[in-house]
Amino acid sequence: TTSATETGIDTVLLTPVGNKNIETQRREAVKQAFEHTWNGYVTYAWGADELKPVSNAPGHGWGGLGATIVDSLDTIIIMGLDEPFSKARSWVENLHFDKDYDASTFETTIRYLGGLLSAYELSKDDLFLSKATELGNKLL
Repeated sequence: TTSATETGIDTVLLTPVGNKNIETQRREAVKQAFEHTWNGYVTYAWGADELKPVSNAPGHGWGGLGATIVDSLDTIIIMGLDEPFSKARSWVENLHFDKDYDASTFETTIRYLGGLLSAYELSKDDLFLSKATELGNKLL
C-alpha cells in the first residue's frame, strides 16, 4: 500500500500548520488530492469511464462514454482548474451518445446528464447544454 505521504497528499489537517488558517489548508489539501487522482486518470485511463486504482487499468462500466470526465466537470470548474477544464471540454466536444449499450437510466442521468447540466450552469458554455439536450433526447 501507498501512504498519503508517499503520494504527496497530506493527511487530514486537524490543527493549523504555519500562518494559513485551517479552512484554507484543508481546501488546499482537497484540491491537491483531486489533482493527484485526476492526473492518474488522465495518465492511465483517459476517455474511459473510470480508473481502477489497484491495477491502474481503465474501466468501462458506464457505457464507455468517459463518465469520469463528464462527472468531474463541475468539480474542475469549482476548483478553478483551467488546464483540466480545457482538456475535458475538448473531449466532451467530440462526445456522442449514439452508442448501443445496456444503459442504467439512473446512472446515465446522474453522471452524464447531471455532469453536463452542472457544467453548463457553472460555465454558461453552450456546448454542455447542447450535449445535455442531445443526451436527454436519447433518454426519451
